[in-house]
Amino acid sequence: MPDPVTLTVLGGVAATEGIKFLYGQAAELLQAWRERRGKVDAGDAPPSQLTVPILDNEVLDGAPAQPIADATVLDRESKSLVRLLGVLSPYVHGQADIDLADEELGEQAGCLRALLEAAYGQRFTFRGEQRDPTGTRVSVTQLLGEVEGAVLGADADVGPGVDLDVDQNVTTVKAGGSIYWFQGSHRLVMLPGQRFCVLDSGDFRDLATPSASHRSPGETGAPADAAALDQ
Repeated sequence: MPDPVTLTVLGGVAATEGIKFLYGQAAELLQAWRERRGKVDAGDAPPSQLTVPILDNEVLDGAPAQPIADATVLDRESKSLVRLLGVLSPYVHGQADIDLADEELGEQAGCLRALLEAAYGQRFTFRGEQRDPTGTRVSVTQLLGEVEGAVLGADADVGPGVDLDVDQNVTTVKAGGSIYWFQGSHRLVMLPGQRFCVLDSGDFRDLATPSASHRSPGETGAPADAAALDQ
C-alpha cells in the first residue's frame, strides 16, 4: 500500500500546499502524456521518456533529481491519474476544506504521490515526514527463491544519469532459468546482488565495482548471458 500523506504532520498550510503540489505535478504529467498520445495518433514515433519539470514549491524536503518521466507508467496509469485528480480537485480549488484527520484524503493523496514517484523513479517527500527524502531513487526488491523461468526486475526506460536499484535475492537458478535486471531502452542479464547505473555514454557501471562497465546486448562487449557477467 502506498505511504499516505501525513496531513497531521504537515499541518494546515503545508497540507494544503502539499496537495496542490501533487495535483499540479500530476496535471503537468497528464498534459505531457496527452500531447505524446496525440503524436502517436498522428503516426509519429512516441518518446519513451518525457521531460516534465518539477513545479516550484516549498513543501518538499529536498531538491528532486532529473525531471524525466517514464511514459510507460503513464500509459498504464493515466486513468488512475485522472480519477485521483478528480478526488483532490475540490481541495485545490477552494471548494472543500482539508480536515487534517481525514485518513481517506491522506490515503488518496498518497496514491497520487505513489504514481508520481513511479513515473519519475524517485521519492517526493514533504518536510517533516519520516520516509526516504525527496530525490531518493525508487528501488525494486524481489525475494525469488528458486527460479525456473525468466524473472524481470523492472520494466522501464532509464535515462542518462539516472540510476535504478534492483535487489534480486535468489537461492537457486535452475536449468533454463534467467534473471533480468530490467528491460527498456537496454536489456541486461545479471546476477543477484549487482547494481548498475546508466552513464551519459549509455554504458552500464556496476555500483559495487566502479571499474566494471557493461554495454547493452547487441553492442560491442555486451554480456550475452549470466555466465558472461560472472567472468
